[in-house]
Amino acid sequence: MALFWMERIPPTDRFRADEQDKLLYSLHERLGDREKMAETAWRLFRNCRSRRSRSTLDMLLQALGESERERVIEKQVEPIMGSATLSYDDAAFLVDMGRLYDASGYLFRYRDQLDGNLYQFLLPLAKALEEGRRFLGATLVYHSLLESILGRAQSRYYHHGVRYLKKLDDLSPAINDWRGLPAHKEYKESLLEIHGRKRSFWSKYGQ
Repeated sequence: MALFWMERIPPTDRFRADEQDKLLYSLHERLGDREKMAETAWRLFRNCRSRRSRSTLDMLLQALGESERERVIEKQVEPIMGSATLSYDDAAFLVDMGRLYDASGYLFRYRDQLDGNLYQFLLPLAKALEEGRRFLGATLVYHSLLESILGRAQSRYYHHGVRYLKKLDDLSPAINDWRGLPAHKEYKESLLEIHGRKRSFWSKYGQ
């Protein structure tokens, strides 16, 4: 009866489509209809709000079977890498799926779109790439975070910026190919040229 009424909600009235699809998925699961589970899970997986994520992938694989994991993930990489703009959700998906090589390449491609003010999205990416030894990708993210702090010129945040710059100091020796980007020495020189008057920052960095 619940499914009877859910299926009669007109598409134009589906204000909270992802929440309704999650309910539909539960109903199909209770009824043992794996085909409908998969259909609903694919919709959730591709939905502009819920997006690709570990949770929506798990729902999809529950319907398709765990053996389909690699095939499903592989089919997502190409559209992500070929997208027109940066998506932090897609970057997080690549990281969550263990595709750190792809995640690093994705961030390199869209490095000019990174917004260091969005540290809540960027910092987990940087840490994951660093732990996975994708040091160039991690460096790009730390660059964005550091430049955001220096650009705002608010001294109460300088201790974060100092931490990021010291992290960059540590990562740079492990990077052999900068792929045309300035190496760390040149990058620091440009920081000094642009932000050299922020004595409070450089004082903290020197301590």
